[in-house]
Amino acid sequence: MMTADQRLDQLEPLVSQTLAVADRHTVQLTQLVNIVTQQSSNIQFLLNELVDVKDKVVAIDTKVAAIDTKVAATDARVSAIDTKVTAIDTIVAAIDSKVAAIDTTVAAIDTRIAATDARISNIDTRIAATDARISNIDTRIAATDAKIDVLNTQAKVVDTKLDRILNLLGESK
Repeated sequence: MMTADQRLDQLEPLVSQTLAVADRHTVQLTQLVNIVTQQSSNIQFLLNELVDVKDKVVAIDTKVAAIDTKVAATDARVSAIDTKVTAIDTIVAAIDSKVAAIDTTVAAIDTRIAATDARISNIDTRIAATDARISNIDTRIAATDAKIDVLNTQAKVVDTKLDRILNLLGESK
C-alpha cells in the first residue's frame, strides 16, 4: 500500500500537468474570447451594414416599381404610336397609288404634248414657207406697184399730150 506521501507524489505531476493544460486552455479561451469579441464587433458592423443594404433594397424596389409603372405607360404610348404608324402606312400606301396614277396620267399628257409639239413644229415650218411665199408675193406686188407707177406716170404724160393734142385740135376748128 501506498503512503499518503507516495500518493501525493503520484498526484503532484498529474495535478501539475492538469494545471499546465488548464493554463494553456485558459490562454486559448482568452484568445478565443478576444477573437469572439472582435468577431462580435465585426458581426455587429455587418448587421448594421445589412440593415443599410435592406433599406437600400427597399428603396430600389420602390424605384423599380415606379420604373415598371413608367415602362407600362411607355409601352401603352408605344402601342398607340404603332397604331398611328400603321394608319399612316395605310394612308401613305393610298397616296403612293394615287401618285402612280398621276404618274401614268402625266406620262400620257407628256406623250400628247410631244405629239402637239411635233404638230406645232410642222405648222411652224408651213408658216415659214407661207411667210416666204408671202414675202415673194410682196416683192412681186412691189415690182408690180413700181410698174403701175411707171404706167401711171406714162399715162399722165400721154394724158397731158392728149390734152395738148385735143387742145390743138379744138383750137384749129
